[in-house]
Amino acid sequence: MSSEKAAEFQRWRMERARRRSDGRVRESERLSAKHKGERDGLRTDRDRLVTEQRKRFRDATRADWRDLFAIQRQERRRFMDAQRNAWSRVRFHFTIEEAHDGA
Repeated sequence: MSSEKAAEFQRWRMERARRRSDGRVRESERLSAKHKGERDGLRTDRDRLVTEQRKRFRDATRADWRDLFAIQRQERRRFMDAQRNAWSRVRFHFTIEEAHDGA
């Protein structure tokens, strides 16, 4: 008799554990769907903020880049003009040396 009660108790205990496990699985699936929506929303917000910040940074530094490119174009033009003949190459070289020594 006591072995039957022990077997019945073990069946009841295993069934209770299975029910609890099934409940946890269902709850996990429900939360997973909810959290996925929240993660997607957070990712969208983050991407939007990063895009806005990059645009602000580009707009803030645009004038600096424009000035830098203008200086580079001017230097390139001076260099190409200096390369037209040997005398201007020598003169260009010395003006560059003087500019570095004076700086």
